Amino acid sequence: MFETKRRALLFMTISIGMAVAAILLFSTYISNTQASLGEMVTVHVADGNIEAGKPIPDNLIATKEIPKKFMLPSLIQSKDELKGKISMVPIPKGEVLTTTVLRDDTILSDKYRQVILRAPIAVFDDATISALDKVDLIVTYESEDAPKAEEQPHSSGPSDKRITKVLFKDITVNTVGLKNNNEIVNMGVVLTLEQSKSAIWGLNYAKEIRVLKSGSQKATKEGGAEKK
Repeated sequence: MFETKRRALLFMTISIGMAVAAILLFSTYISNTQASLGEMVTVHVADGNIEAGKPIPDNLIATKEIPKKFMLPSLIQSKDELKGKISMVPIPKGEVLTTTVLRDDTILSDKYRQVILRAPIAVFDDATISALDKVDLIVTYESEDAPKAEEQPHSSGPSDKRITKVLFKDITVNTVGLKNNNEIVNMGVVLTLEQSKSAIWGLNYAKEIRVLKSGSQKATKEGGAEKK
């Protein structure tokens, strides 16, 4: 009886000793790991899905610590770096915020204006269009001055008064509005004040304004449009 109790006590003592040793080893491992990583710094990450072309709200910004040796100049360390900025691409939750995907909230100046193209009058052919992309605008409208049917290969008959033509070429996208399913519902384009009149006329009276993604490179600063 006493022998059994003594054995149980011995096993318990050994178990406690092993547990303490494991804790000490784990603590030493953590300390060594932290020491090998060196000094830690705080960077900002997305605390939710951030849409492209819109200001980044404070409630979608969180912080995370990383080893200083992994710090890059493009990583965001202060919220002040996000003021007046928008993301050029969608940023998923948990993604580290960097200056490479940000730009000023507007590329407008005294010379340029933003005109918002809205569905259903505006039709966006490419769902991948994003801020700073270049696009062409093709407008279709009715006119008594439409060419004769035989002069229009796309005409549906003598009574067809519709005209389709290039309104603007290689204009810069400033903002993109998306639905929850990432369908584009509106788009802000950069035009001069004079060019804005033609775009607004189209929004009011055209049958359709089709937005085509251009093969031109993304804009890096304010841009206008070439009118046809």
